Amino acid sequence: MASSPGHELYTDLPSNVTDIAARLNGHYLTDGLTNTFVRFYWGTTSEVLGDTPQVPITTVESSYYADISGLTPGVTYYFQAVLDWPDGGLVDIVRSFVAQNNVIDRLNTVRDIVTMEGIRQLEMDGIGRFHVDRAGNAVYRSRFWRAG
Repeated sequence: MASSPGHELYTDLPSNVTDIAARLNGHYLTDGLTNTFVRFYWGTTSEVLGDTPQVPITTVESSYYADISGLTPGVTYYFQAVLDWPDGGLVDIVRSFVAQNNVIDRLNTVRDIVTMEGIRQLEMDGIGRFHVDRAGNAVYRSRFWRAG
């Protein structure tokens, strides 16, 4: 979280990641709405260079996102949330993801729970448990399955 008097900014985990596209997510809390904008810096180095278009904010607290495309499969991308207002701005922490379709390789919060007969049961914060075949493809999802 980045903060300044009257403003808070968070870079959230990405979603809808594929080998060629992703959704960058963030949220903010601010006490000012006039000429206040949100956007993301993003690129292929941690010294993030490019940015998404500025979007004017209309509420004092909200989530926001930007869809990016044209990504190169297998490449690591870095991004951070940005909040701009007339006399200042905030830039939050840098997060990263790999542009790829394999659900296991792109999620760094995944925990192995049990492996049996070539099916791995994994758990990810906020999603619950899901099962993956030997190739790393999600087979099915279960919130209530428990290893005996």
